[in-house]
Amino acid sequence: MIGGVYQAAAGRIHGVVKGTIFAIHTHSTSITDDKELGVLEADKVDALWCTLRGNSFDIPDGARALVLSWRQSEKKLRPS
Repeated sequence: MIGGVYQAAAGRIHGVVKGTIFAIHTHSTSITDDKELGVLEADKVDALWCTLRGNSFDIPDGARALVLSWRQSEKKLRPS
C-alpha cells in the first residue's frame, strides 16, 4: 500500500480496465484456510499495473488479488 492506495501487478495487457473488481485473499497454508480480506476496485490502470481503491484493511505478505468482476472498456465487436 502506498499512501492509502493499493497496487496490483495487473494492467491493460492482462485485461484490466478501470472498474475491474478484485477480491483480496490471504495465502492459504497447511494450517490456515484461504480467507477473503476485502474487495477493491481498479482505479488507475497502466499497461502492467493498476491502483486499487476501496475500504482500507491490512493486507499480509503473500496475499493475492483475484478478479471478481471483469469490466470492458469497449463493447463493440470487431471483425477479425
